[in-house]
Amino acid sequence: MIYEKVVRDDADLISHRVSAYRKHWLGRIVADAVILTTALHLSETIAPEFDVFHIAMKHLRRNVGGEQ
Repeated sequence: MIYEKVVRDDADLISHRVSAYRKHWLGRIVADAVILTTALHLSETIAPEFDVFHIAMKHLRRNVGGEQ
């Protein structure tokens, strides 16, 4: 909501960018996969060992954050 009020160009809205990506077959696959993955993560439907966001954060904390 705040993002939509701050953005000066409607073409930069997330919904418009997703629509633009989904016009191409590869963009549709990638956009849909990201949306599905995010929904599964946020709803805690998928186990942490299969959650891409969880795996990525563990990797980043270990390799960037210095956590052992």
